[in-house]
Amino acid sequence: MLVQNKGDLVRAGEGLRLVPGTNNVDEADWKAFVAHPLNKHLVESGELIPQETVDGAPKKLSDLNAPEAAALVKDTFDLSLLAAFLNEEESRDKKRTSVIDAIKKQAEEVEKSIEDAKKQAQEENE
Repeated sequence: MLVQNKGDLVRAGEGLRLVPGTNNVDEADWKAFVAHPLNKHLVESGELIPQETVDGAPKKLSDLNAPEAAALVKDTFDLSLLAAFLNEEESRDKKRTSVIDAIKKQAEEVEKSIEDAKKQAQEENE
């Protein structure tokens, strides 16, 4: 299931680690995580936002309308999750080009950030 960490801090507990941005987590791990009162508070305060339907089932990217999906993508910094999003969107009967474009743009930006960080680290080590 997808969980957005809207805060600036990594949140960890009960074997789960949520980095800022969108995270793909196991539903059982999430249930154990939010069972702790402090983590439950993070959900109630809006810092952690699980993507769930009204009946509590986990949402997929394809369950969101295009603007919601694009916003979620923009908050995703995990290249493997972006690749999964792209695969999900490209396998739809009605492909949403705006969402596909958002995924590709975000992946390019994340890759560029990684390359820039590597260059900077290399320059500092020289």
